[in-house]
Amino acid sequence: MGLLVLASCLGGGFIAFGSFAKVVTTPVQGASSPSQIPSTVDACAKEEFMRSTEYVGFDSWGSFTQHCCCMPRTSLGNATGDNFTDPSSLDLSEYATELWACTGTNRTSLMTTEGITYKERPRRSVEMAAPMLREFCGLTFVGLDGVPLDVQEPQWNADLQKFGLPYTTVNGTDAFFTDYW
Repeated sequence: MGLLVLASCLGGGFIAFGSFAKVVTTPVQGASSPSQIPSTVDACAKEEFMRSTEYVGFDSWGSFTQHCCCMPRTSLGNATGDNFTDPSSLDLSEYATELWACTGTNRTSLMTTEGITYKERPRRSVEMAAPMLREFCGLTFVGLDGVPLDVQEPQWNADLQKFGLPYTTVNGTDAFFTDYW
């Protein structure tokens, strides 16, 4: 009887360890930064390198959103307590990071788990209240006045070495929004 209990405990431990190992080794690509560009990448190839990094191998925001689905980076149940039952009632703007699960990526340099690649997209800074040009997990970019922007595809800024969105501030000044889009 003691041997059976010992074998059961060991078997359960291996199953638990295997589940834990899968969770902690699932690849998640963090936020993109110009510091990720290797010094060996020629100036003319930096935009394509960052595009591949920003969109996990897809060539545009549109293609990225067609192959990826978005969720909060934090567990909804943990964020709202054990009694939480209705995800539609949660104000997702409270979350700081989106987690996009993508299938069909053509980027061979990314490790994948069962054909899924994950991409984090920070949506607000802990230090400042950045304007939101897109709802949490939203697909459409809007100006600060709530009207959809003319440009719906993030543009490359060679000076900043970042993608961003051109928009007009409430004061009528042209600006380029590079973070948290």
